Amino acid sequence: RRRTAMTEPLTITIPMTPPHQLSPNASLHIKDWTRNTIRREWQRAWFLSAYNVVSRMDKRHLPFAGPVRCTITVYRKKGAKPWDGDNLLAAMKHGIDQLQAAGVVANDRQITYDPVQQERDPDGAGYMVVTLTPAEAVQSS
Repeated sequence: RRRTAMTEPLTITIPMTPPHQLSPNASLHIKDWTRNTIRREWQRAWFLSAYNVVSRMDKRHLPFAGPVRCTITVYRKKGAKPWDGDNLLAAMKHGIDQLQAAGVVANDRQITYDPVQQERDPDGAGYMVVTLTPAEAVQSS
């Protein structure tokens, strides 16, 4: 059976928003073990969400082989304030690494990022939607 690279957009829903402790501007008084526990929980949410999508896909497809455009929309929890865009993307670094671990991309260096969008979650729970689109599909539309 011949395997081909993915050519369609892939959408992953992550059931949490970035913890404020992962912001590059977070207070330094947080203990390292607390920050590491939060980081591991963040990584686990990304990995399980991505792996859940990948495991239901047609096995004839490889991970994205070429350049990929990444669009992230954060639906903030009730009462959460908007993040600075640069800090928000930086806080996602450990999660984005899990896209490679889950087999979504061959290497996370192939990803280019659109500015992160932020909206209020009408239900107040907070979640994120990550859409990965092959660069060829972006250029042809």
